Amino acid sequence: MTLNTSHKLFIEIIRTIFPACIVLLVFVWMATTIWRASDFSYTLQPVVTVMGHNINAQDFVADTSNMAGVTAFFVGDVDVTAAGRHTTPLILHRGERSVQTEGVFYVAIPQPYITVELGSRLTNNRNLHDIDPTYIIINHYNIPLHLLDFNHLIFSSYSGYMPVGEHQLIFTHNDSFFYTTMHVVDTTPPTAVLRDVTLPLGHEVTLDDILVSVFDLSPIAVTEIVAQPDMFTPGAHNVAVRVADIFGNEAIYTTTATFLPNTVPPVFYGVRQYIHSALGEPILFRVGVYASDAFNRPIHFDIDTGLLNINELGVYQITFTATDAWGLYTSQTIYVHIHNVDPVVVYALADDLLAQLFNDGMTQVQQARVIHDWLTDHVTYAAAVGFDSVYEAAHQGLIHRRGNCFVFFGLAEVLLTRAGIPNMRVDRSPYSRNPANHRWNLINPDGLGWHHFDPTGNTIISRNDRFMFTNSQLEILNQRMAVYGAVDFYMFDATLLPEIVQ
Repeated sequence: MTLNTSHKLFIEIIRTIFPACIVLLVFVWMATTIWRASDFSYTLQPVVTVMGHNINAQDFVADTSNMAGVTAFFVGDVDVTAAGRHTTPLILHRGERSVQTEGVFYVAIPQPYITVELGSRLTNNRNLHDIDPTYIIINHYNIPLHLLDFNHLIFSSYSGYMPVGEHQLIFTHNDSFFYTTMHVVDTTPPTAVLRDVTLPLGHEVTLDDILVSVFDLSPIAVTEIVAQPDMFTPGAHNVAVRVADIFGNEAIYTTTATFLPNTVPPVFYGVRQYIHSALGEPILFRVGVYASDAFNRPIHFDIDTGLLNINELGVYQITFTATDAWGLYTSQTIYVHIHNVDPVVVYALADDLLAQLFNDGMTQVQQARVIHDWLTDHVTYAAAVGFDSVYEAAHQGLIHRRGNCFVFFGLAEVLLTRAGIPNMRVDRSPYSRNPANHRWNLINPDGLGWHHFDPTGNTIISRNDRFMFTNSQLEILNQRMAVYGAVDFYMFDATLLPEIVQ
């Protein structure tokens, strides 16, 4: 078939422009490729994961402005089963543009066994963003652990406070997981807050005095004062307190206890104001006597016997003196009466008489009445027979049954005292108009108050009137005696005696 002219012309044109079209298409393709790759700068960041935990390509895309809208894809599989530093090919896409590059990632190995201190902050919920990665990761490859995203690791075995002991932690991510045994230990000693105190001398320091508070995450086993300071030495003293928990962690804390000076002098016990002894008999002053300081601790005391002469009748002053560790002292003076008779013998005679006079169940008033009446009925007044010693007077009255008013008074005093009835001596005032001496007794039987008690008989006043009379009755008796010439018979100095019933 013969081609016409127009067909030939078309074929000729095609032959002429086809090579040029091919060249143009190649140029356009190359230009498009260059355009897509050009002006595509990017910023990548390394990725850290735990062995066996998959990673995402997008994790390599740094959070920067030039990476906005960039999507990352892996080229092939990523091996996360080998520890250390690795690279993986990446395709980055932004719109129609893309670039192939390489990402760096690290695979960390979890610790199979870790030790943490009790109270370390591990978690407040079920993820571990508060855990220090160095706790659970073995880092032999200079892995930048700060890049490890713990928000993707779920702490699935325990949430909250972990007591001392071993705990198995399970960390999961997607379908993978790993175990770590956490050993919680307590190596931290308790803390204590103490306060300074000022205390009286002799006060033992207690924990209540100085301890404000003590704290530990484990139970407290010991809270004690290490050693008591010298509480009898005034001034400031260090006081140490030891606190320990049940795991043996302990600490020593100190404070200051200041003891005030002592101002209380020593005290004597068992000292008798009067001692009566027979002529020539030795006297044991220390028997039954002791002295103590302000804290009831016994201390040494001295006795000044002065001019005591047990072989000579008379009254002697003896002084007891005790000085404590702080220089405070106490002195007490007593009187020693040396008699011709032995007071022990007088006591024995008096006790025998009282045993004859008393009946069971008698009141002190009844006993005093029996003593008063016996003296009136069985002892005869004899003005020339008198003694200055109560025991000699009592001995005279018991043996010879005669004597003056001092014998009556003295024997009454011994009998009343041996019966346990409170009594005192009354002397006629030296300022009375009556030139003669007279003595009688005061008694306070059954706690009824002090009453006059005069056992010396006379023809003017009956024995009933002379037994337990009051001050008002005494004035009447004074007036009666004055009628018979015995003025101021019962005049006495009331300031020397206790209050007497009116």
